[in-house]
Amino acid sequence: IKSGALTVVYASDETCGGRTYSAGQSFVDRGDENVHTALNLGATPVELWATYLVPGAPGSPSAP
Repeated sequence: IKSGALTVVYASDETCGGRTYSAGQSFVDRGDENVHTALNLGATPVELWATYLVPGAPGSPSAP
């Protein structure tokens, strides 16, 4: 998170409280079909950097 704070809430979180990540922190979203939402609950706009990792050997064809 570059600035602001982002609250990530997963569908499996029975409390619906989520976890808040502040500027300078990072997190990994595995992308394993666990439905979630990310919320800006503060007054400061959220700015973040995202890196996407695609499984497979370098140079291998992409899955359809």
